[in-house]
Amino acid sequence: MPAALSDLAEALHGQADEIDWNRVVACQERIHRACRCLKLDTPGRVAVALLDLAARVASGEIPPDPLLLSTMKSFNEAARSAVNSASDEAMRRLLGETAEVTEALSGAAPVRSIEHLLHLPASFQGVLSPESARSAAERLASGDRFYIIRADIDPQPELANKFFDWTNASGKIIGCVTVPADRPIFDFLIAAPLESDGISTELLQLDPDGEALRVIDEINHAAVGMGPHGEGTGVERFDAEADKSSASSTEMLETIDEIVTGHGAMREIISSFDKTRVLGVFDAAMADGGSNWTKARETVHRQLQDWQEDVDRLLQLEKQLEKRLRQLQEDTVGARMRSASPLLQYLVDYAAAGAQRHGRALRFAPFNQNEPIDADLLDLLSDPMRSLISISIAHSIEPPAARVGKGKAAEAEMRLGVMRFLDRVVATVEDDGAGLEAQGAGTAVDAVRASMRSRGGDVVVGASQSGGLRVDVILPLSMSVLAGMIVRAGAVMYIVPLHSIQRIVHSGGRDLVYLSAGSRTINLKLGPDRLVPIRFLSDSSETRAHLLAPGGRTEDERYLFVIAEAESTHFALSIDEVVGEQLVIVRPMKGYLSAIRERDGLRSARQWRNRDGARYGVHRGGLRLSVG
Repeated sequence: MPAALSDLAEALHGQADEIDWNRVVACQERIHRACRCLKLDTPGRVAVALLDLAARVASGEIPPDPLLLSTMKSFNEAARSAVNSASDEAMRRLLGETAEVTEALSGAAPVRSIEHLLHLPASFQGVLSPESARSAAERLASGDRFYIIRADIDPQPELANKFFDWTNASGKIIGCVTVPADRPIFDFLIAAPLESDGISTELLQLDPDGEALRVIDEINHAAVGMGPHGEGTGVERFDAEADKSSASSTEMLETIDEIVTGHGAMREIISSFDKTRVLGVFDAAMADGGSNWTKARETVHRQLQDWQEDVDRLLQLEKQLEKRLRQLQEDTVGARMRSASPLLQYLVDYAAAGAQRHGRALRFAPFNQNEPIDADLLDLLSDPMRSLISISIAHSIEPPAARVGKGKAAEAEMRLGVMRFLDRVVATVEDDGAGLEAQGAGTAVDAVRASMRSRGGDVVVGASQSGGLRVDVILPLSMSVLAGMIVRAGAVMYIVPLHSIQRIVHSGGRDLVYLSAGSRTINLKLGPDRLVPIRFLSDSSETRAHLLAPGGRTEDERYLFVIAEAESTHFALSIDEVVGEQLVIVRPMKGYLSAIRERDGLRSARQWRNRDGARYGVHRGGLRLSVG
């Protein structure tokens, strides 16, 4: 690697049009291979990007450019640092610069600008061509709105022709991606002058059932400073990371440094164990003592003392690492938390601008403004909350004159808030208007609901206390730290939140109470006048089958239960084993598992001990029970 970097430095000496670019290509290939061998991920990505550009210059596809030469020289300097340092911050910066150079040399600069301006979802990142980006820029300048329409039209040629005729007449297709499914389904990025209710109405005219064509996202308001018709709103797009502080970065880096140092010390001790073969020590001692144990004993005893000292050091290092890992875990989660106040203020400003456009008079009542929420979740909540606010203003809140005619105050009230529960975040839009009546509004809500469900969340529509509209956007926590008790039921490990546990009991068969003969409902007797229902973590539980079988239980048998509480209700969870307490990171499950609503995925990366001090191995994953 150092030799290749030195050769590259020599090859880059001179002006861009004087350089032997074939030699530069050869050097970059060597550097890329070295990065792969050394597992330098970010430098490797920069190297392959620059290799592609150098090869295009060498082939005459693009002209030699001073900007490219400058970037390659910066890469050479940063790569030398990356080899000698654990930090690749300079490389991450160079990766962005390389992308900009690529775009500048390829004439694709508008693409990234449009992707950023429209805040396109991940499925449309890197999809647009320069021509599509220019079309989007023209439509944006003319005041069009942008929508993503999901189309299941492949089996319906007639409907497909009507849809394309409609897009030609009412808007323009900017881009298209295929949706993973068992049949061809497409997401179209459409630019059109129509507002969301107008789009929904026209799609229903094409597809009365609303099953083949539907709006799944309205993304024009993600454009900075653009209103529904391109006019300036003065409301910039919300960015939860904008106020991100680096105050805790130093402490986290120090903790990581201590963990790395401790790990190195442990590795050194373990390596010494590996080099010193136990049987070899005994055999050598016995050979030196002429097979006389009395003579060999001193040598063996001295070696065992050395091993004991190393084991003690390992245990001490393990305790220190556990403490540091716990601190790093908590600091990492804490560093991601942001106050909900900036999001709510942004939404208030957005709603005020929307109310002015629609001729509505609004006052606002934000609540839970200081609730700490994960920054990623705040960003995810921004788009659906904007859509729901627009629906509230357009379809629920009446004009001032109409409100007065109903005996209401001319000024409507809108409540906006975010609440954080144990495993999820709920954002609320509530008004004192007429509620949802228009068909187009329901379709727009369905689009938001579909978007949230794709992320493991949901949208719940109801009536406010005043008879208006209330919509709750529910998202699972992207990550949180939970103190839990690890239990086993069958072959599955579960984590029960500690705050939900009242106690853990061993009960005999005489403590089980059946409501009636043959009843499949069993209660656990905790006292003379106290019964709690028993719940099983699986319908296939062996304990459950045993207890429900005729004559299955005896009074002398012992069963293990966790007495838990949720919403003032107590119950007994039947388990097979208590493993121990553990701090775990809670994450939402992905893929088809995301449909499971009462459990979340867990990740754990260290050992734990039970109350008696017994140690258990590292578990890599489990299920957190939502005991409510």
